Amino acid sequence: MSGLAHILLLLLIFNVGSSILAQDELDGGELTYGETIEVDAAGATSLNFTFGGSEGDVINIIVDSQDDVDSRITLFDPDEDEFFSDDDSGGYPNPAAHRIELPESGTYTLVLDNYAGDELEGDFEVTVEQTELLLLNDGEQTITLGDGVLSTDMMDFDVEAGQFYLLTVSINDASDTTLYIEFGEEGDYFPNTRFAISGLVASSFVFEADVTGRARLKFQFIGFDEEEIEVTVSAEALE
Repeated sequence: MSGLAHILLLLLIFNVGSSILAQDELDGGELTYGETIEVDAAGATSLNFTFGGSEGDVINIIVDSQDDVDSRITLFDPDEDEFFSDDDSGGYPNPAAHRIELPESGTYTLVLDNYAGDELEGDFEVTVEQTELLLLNDGEQTITLGDGVLSTDMMDFDVEAGQFYLLTVSINDASDTTLYIEFGEEGDYFPNTRFAISGLVASSFVFEADVTGRARLKFQFIGFDEEEIEVTVSAEALE
């Protein structure tokens, strides 16, 4: 076989291989705020979606696996840099994003794949919707959790390095309920800081901010039989 023919054969093999790889990644379509796309995964390794967002948009991403596949989402910004990932915040086996603020304007890519690295199977419903940040700097904030096996929500507040803060959490119905709270600072969200409030109407805790920037509180509640609770939170800097 001549050298030229050998090169052509290698190019042909490469192109065939590239085509097969492209088939493993299924284009889920373009998402629009407030609308739901239903896609049959058809054995793909991932479902890839795009949507247009503006700097400062605050969004939720909701995924519903119709066949209980343990999936994961990864969100890439317009520069194709990963800036968010999740696997179970929508209640196992569904991933979700809650109150995520977009850092810049442009086209975002959302990749949905199998957490275990296997192929995806069955139908998935994917929704991106606009919402708002709940900023504790603006005063106390209230959320409703429950009406499902697991529900999650977020609150944010701006902190200064070296400053101590008092957080107070109140629950309208503390009977037989456990509220889980995780705390993280900008760039290091949720680093093994998980608290549980059980059987209490209110609880307070103090923390010192390590860095200046945005801090987040993540709330999770397991509610059975459509049980719901209201959670009210306030934050204040200590002198």
